[in-house]
Amino acid sequence: NNTKKSKRNLKMSNSSRTTICANCNSRQVTVDCHGCAQPFCDQCMAVHRDELSHQLDNIVNVRNELQQSLSSSNGNEIAFFAKVDEWQRNVINKVLEIAENAKQNIREILVSKTTSYNQKLNQISNEVKQRRQNNDFTENDLHKLREQLGELNDNIKDISKSIEIDTSQSNDIRWDSLIFIVQKEN
Repeated sequence: NNTKKSKRNLKMSNSSRTTICANCNSRQVTVDCHGCAQPFCDQCMAVHRDELSHQLDNIVNVRNELQQSLSSSNGNEIAFFAKVDEWQRNVINKVLEIAENAKQNIREILVSKTTSYNQKLNQISNEVKQRRQNNDFTENDLHKLREQLGELNDNIKDISKSIEIDTSQSNDIRWDSLIFIVQKEN
C-alpha cells in the first residue's frame, strides 16, 4: 500500500527543486503536482493529496447517491403502474355503466312490449268472454279472433327480433390509442 502511495506521489512530481511552496510559502525542496502544476513542499504535498482524496471521497458519495436514486426509481414504476391501474378501473367502470344503461333500455322495451301484448290479449279475452256470454259469434267473428290471436302469438314469438343490439361502433374504437406513454427528454 505504501508502494502505491509513493508511486502516486511520484506521478505527481515532475521534478524536485528548491522553490517557494504554493501553500506555505516556505523555501524548501518542492514537488510539482501533475494535476494543478503547483509546487508543494513534502508536508504541503501530503495535505494536498489528502484534500484530493477528500474530493474523490465526495465524488464517490455523489455517485453512491445517484446509484441509490436509480435503485429507488422502482418506486416510480409502482407509481406509474398505479396510474395505469386507475385509468383501467375508470375505463372498465365506464364500460360497465354503459352496459348497465343498455340493459335498462332492453328491460324498458321488453316491459313496454309485454304490457302492450297483455293489453291486446286482455281485449281479445274480454271479447271472447262477452261473445260467449251473449252467444253472439259467427264464423267471421271466430276467424277474426283466430287472426288476432295468431298475430299476437307471432308478435310474442318475435319479441326478441324487435330489439337489436348494435355494438358496431365499439369495433371502431382504437383501443391502443386510449392510453399511451410518452417518454420526455430531460
